[in-house]
Amino acid sequence: METFVIFLVTIIATMASPQKLINDQNWSQFKLTHKKEYSTKTEEMKRLAIFTENLSKIDAHNTKYRNGEVTYFKAMNKFGDLTTDEFLAFVNRNKLTKREKNEKHTKLNTTKIEYETQVDWRANGLVSDVKNEQDCSSSWSFSALGAVEGQLALKTNQLTSLSAQNLIDCSADFGCNGGHATNAYSYISQFGIMPEKDYPYEGKAGVCRFDASKSITTVTGFYDIDPNDETALQGALAMMGPIAATIEATEELQFYKGGILLDEKCNSKVPDLNHGVLVVGYGSENGGDFWIVKNSWGSDWGEGGYYRPVRNHGNNCGIASSATLPIL
Repeated sequence: METFVIFLVTIIATMASPQKLINDQNWSQFKLTHKKEYSTKTEEMKRLAIFTENLSKIDAHNTKYRNGEVTYFKAMNKFGDLTTDEFLAFVNRNKLTKREKNEKHTKLNTTKIEYETQVDWRANGLVSDVKNEQDCSSSWSFSALGAVEGQLALKTNQLTSLSAQNLIDCSADFGCNGGHATNAYSYISQFGIMPEKDYPYEGKAGVCRFDASKSITTVTGFYDIDPNDETALQGALAMMGPIAATIEATEELQFYKGGILLDEKCNSKVPDLNHGVLVVGYGSENGGDFWIVKNSWGSDWGEGGYYRPVRNHGNNCGIASSATLPIL
């Protein structure tokens, strides 16, 4: 009898708690969904611990959301096995404070523009599908090309997805090491740009394979939107189409899933900007103003690949600090 009791106690002691079973199920689903593989068992245990902690942080944040303390909510995604520092290292690879010197830029005057109370250029066929930069710091290229695509669609009445890989391979010194939309404009003004279908995305820098005969457009210059002026950005967006912008991405974007994001941790100063995005619209919800921003982390991140940062709140995260629009 004593032997049986000892055996039973041992079995009970080794049984997983309900919470552990839930975490294990979530972990298995996470690895399956995002095709995660780890080189060693030790590495996997490390990533599991990080994942579990991130789940706890997401749950704590969403409790605040349900209580009306914050205006956006979070969810687990492909970044779930990264620490905050690792995620910030991922986005900060794109930090580049020096813009390409280009004399073909001009200041866009938006002071006399009358614009709608809400705009969404996706509904007008000016915005291509959401892209995924993968493990390549190429948000600068997607930001710039999104703006070029919008202007090209206005000019030709046809939306064409342009090749970020063309820029990554052929635009000197930038590639997967970060850049700025103006670097892209400079390259396109000299050589042109191929469509994505002829030069598909690979997520890593390679040998330049540009074919001038397949170039679809060029750029003659670009507009600088009044820096730090959200009203100017709103006017330019309403009048001209999608705008390339650079923001400071912080850990608040790691698990963003929906809602209006007010990020108290970010800065609006140019030296802190680290991530290229495309501003495609703006609006208001429940008294809160927001921008509609296209990201390049895939359609499974955020609101189908988009997010809504707060608008008219002190240029939060520098959305208007370095906004540009190409001239075709």
